[in-house]
Amino acid sequence: MGEMIDGIKLDCNIYTFENAEHYISRLEPFNEESGVCCHKVNEIIEGIKKEFPSAKGCQVDSKYYAAGIYGCIGRLSKVTVLDEEWNSTGNSFYIYF
Repeated sequence: MGEMIDGIKLDCNIYTFENAEHYISRLEPFNEESGVCCHKVNEIIEGIKKEFPSAKGCQVDSKYYAAGIYGCIGRLSKVTVLDEEWNSTGNSFYIYF
């Protein structure tokens, strides 16, 4: 599903994906040595800050959740960039695993 809408694939599991959503929503880079997310997340945050220097954060909405025998096997979330007043900039993209 994420590939069909040109989403950004993160190499992670549900736990690190939720961490990725958290850091992206706050536009807060993390220490990559901690192992809480994949490197791609810091690249996404850096790109947003470069394109929208006054952005305060992002709204992250889960759109799709795939469950298997052992739990979550995939998830798709829509990320919308928020301006300095916490309003939508109208720019959004998708992340998935």
